[in-house]
Parts: sequence; structure tokens; C-alpha cells
Amino acid sequence: MNRITMAILAIMACLWLYSLPVLALPEGAVARLGKGMISLQKRPIALSPDGSLLAVATSLGIYLYNTTTYVEIGFIETDEGMSSVAFSPDGHLLAGGGLDDRIPVKLWDVSGLQLVKTLTDTYHYSCYSVVFSPDGQLLATCSLLSGSR
Repeated sequence: MNRITMAILAIMACLWLYSLPVLALPEGAVARLGKGMISLQKRPIALSPDGSLLAVATSLGIYLYNTTTYVEIGFIETDEGMSSVAFSPDGHLLAGGGLDDRIPVKLWDVSGLQLVKTLTDTYHYSCYSVVFSPDGQLLATCSLLSGSR
């Protein structure tokens, strides 16, 4: 196995085996056990274009890992679960699609982990995939019922 495959497997194992508190917790929460569930039917993992970051979409939000050290370097807490993620070709944006029909596709700035935009007219069912065009100007999304957009 190559290094990136090993990193992905190690991080997926951590999501299931470790019960560590996450970086951000809801107001009033003391700790959170586990890191959420990932949807293996969708596209829950994305590698940044330069190979330095791995994004993992979970039922709690999106985790970012350093692929050299395998250390969690950030967590984007979402009010709803994420099922798919994709980096823009320049690596500056991260798109995330939701687990069900109430959750819009969202875009975050990777360097500051800040929400940049919420795309509201995208889904009638859960988001199976988000992908940027090669030039980064378009974002394609796909769900089971509404098809591609």
C-alpha cells in the first residue's frame, strides 16, 4: 500500500476506535465521545490537490488531517451531518454536501476553516457527491432523486 492509502485507512480507523473530544463542542457540552459516523455509500473522503490534507465528512462535521503526521489539524463543526467533500483545484476551498434533504451544500475557506457560502437550491435528497470543475469555476453536485446539477 502507498503512503496516502495507509493514511486514509489509519484515519478511518481513528474515527471508529478513538473516543476523543473534538476541537469544537456545542454550547454547554462538556465532551463528545467519538467523531461521528461516515457514509461509505457516498464520497466522505477527499485529498487536497497538493496531497497535504485529508478531509473526512462525518455525521458531526468535517475533520481535516495532515497526511504527513496523521494528526487532526482542524474540525469544521456543522449543525447537520456531511456526507461528501471535495477540495477546489487550487486547494483554497472545501465543499461539503449534506446527509439529507434539509442540508444544503456549503463552501469553506480551507486556511481559516470559515464558511464562505451556503448553496440553497441544490438538493431534494441527500448529497452523494460534490466535485469542482478542473478550473475551479463550477461545482457539480449529485443526489439520488434530483440528479446532477
